[in-house]
Amino acid sequence: MRSAPDFFDAVLRDRPDARAIAFFDADFSYASVSARADRMALWLRSHGIRHEDRVVLQLQNVPQFAMVALAVWRLGAVLVPINPMYKRDEISHVLNDSGATLFIGATQTAPEAREACRRSGVTQVDFVNEFGLQGRDDERLFVSVAADPEPSELDVLLSRDDGHDGTESLMSESFVPAELSPHDLAMICYTSGTSGSPKGAAISHDNVVASVTAYRQWWELPAGTDIAAIAPLCHITGVICGLVLPWVTGGAAVMTYRFHPEVTLSSFIEHRPGFMAATATAFQALLSSPNASPDHFSSFLTLCSGGAALPTAVLERFEQATGHYVYNGYGLTETSAACMSVPVSGHAPTDEEFGVVSTGHMLEGFQIRILDDQRNDVVSGDLGEIAIAGRGVFSGYWQQPEVTAQSFVDGYFLTGDIGCVRDGWIYVLDRKKELINASGFKVSPREVEDVLYRHPAIREAGVAGIPDDYRGEAVIAVISLRDGASIDVDDVRAFVRERLAAYKVPKLVIVVDELPKNTNGKILRRELAALAVRE
Repeated sequence: MRSAPDFFDAVLRDRPDARAIAFFDADFSYASVSARADRMALWLRSHGIRHEDRVVLQLQNVPQFAMVALAVWRLGAVLVPINPMYKRDEISHVLNDSGATLFIGATQTAPEAREACRRSGVTQVDFVNEFGLQGRDDERLFVSVAADPEPSELDVLLSRDDGHDGTESLMSESFVPAELSPHDLAMICYTSGTSGSPKGAAISHDNVVASVTAYRQWWELPAGTDIAAIAPLCHITGVICGLVLPWVTGGAAVMTYRFHPEVTLSSFIEHRPGFMAATATAFQALLSSPNASPDHFSSFLTLCSGGAALPTAVLERFEQATGHYVYNGYGLTETSAACMSVPVSGHAPTDEEFGVVSTGHMLEGFQIRILDDQRNDVVSGDLGEIAIAGRGVFSGYWQQPEVTAQSFVDGYFLTGDIGCVRDGWIYVLDRKKELINASGFKVSPREVEDVLYRHPAIREAGVAGIPDDYRGEAVIAVISLRDGASIDVDDVRAFVRERLAAYKVPKLVIVVDELPKNTNGKILRRELAALAVRE
């Protein structure tokens, strides 16, 4: 396969009536999605979109996202997916940085997006009603849309109807997809911006092909496997695992608009997916649901966690509650999602020194080095910065050659994460900049968090460092509690003191209802520190 849409087209040729998307009570076949994507591609072409032009797409996990993405790729254009939670300044940054000339968003958030486009000089703007393609609404998710907005031109193109109000010429015109090279850009995916403004990672079609091919092989997914598209489609994991991976297996993407634990569990019963990749926080939310049962997960062959490794205690609780072990993985936007994962043949070990669970081995086509501060390989087993190379690794940051050059050493991408390889197993501890220096001792927040997760009252835990006149930095912990639980913070500190060295025990423990997270569900340690400073 040379490009992402090649996988879709292979299923289309062999099984056009196979289900491509399941969205509540609405099913869309590969033939149906293809027809809509072709109409969408003609519309894009009529608006001047050509090879390598950038199209910004801001939608939740809805069928229209897949249809627009496929259309963009069939034109040879570049998809720029952005988070539906982005506000006007964030949207403007992506529009300006990517040089996009066309924006497609949701009717539900149109005012914010229109203003961003106006500021950025983007005049080609249209919107779709995200609630327009399912027959059954779910009050747990869908908010009312005032007066059922008048269908846009795109709503008409992507609806079940085949003709309406002047679009007949697009409906009847034939479309011939562009010839794509493996090195053509598929996407510009903006990083979460933990340092400065988000940067655009340039992801080629070859990057996508390499990643999804490795995923299917690693996770041993049989033909026809349906995928629970839980990760946001605006995120690299969502695009790779929720959009393209179903095309590789020839199954369906099971979409639920956005993640909601109860709605997600209902979709498992209704559509019976066989694979899911989601964040650690999503798995913990599912585990915390009072309605979760083994039956909800009985159709799954494999469950994979990313973003941050699930702690050993949570892995054990999840397996006891559902009968399924969750295979931790690790990856970044720059590696086209996961580049390492625990193999499905067994459970991951926990490192005795740091108490963190392994994220497995490198997937096919990826290589790893562990580097010291001088960019030399460390002694086997020692800690250092994780550097990744391979076919799935991006080519660089969009229009930022200097930053790109600083991000690679001898073809290996510097992840900024600290880890080690021991007995063939890879362990990822923390971001290099997030290690805590307490009295000259390095403390891994992950190690302390994993101990906190063993406490039966704690639902979520985040650890960070704050300035301290005596220690240099002090360890602090922010926790939320499981339903009905209560806790004494001194007992929490004692719980950690029994299991870790004294310098790793949190000086301060703060109890909150919800931990601060970014739009991808990762706990924001810098905000944990800010909470502690305000205490």
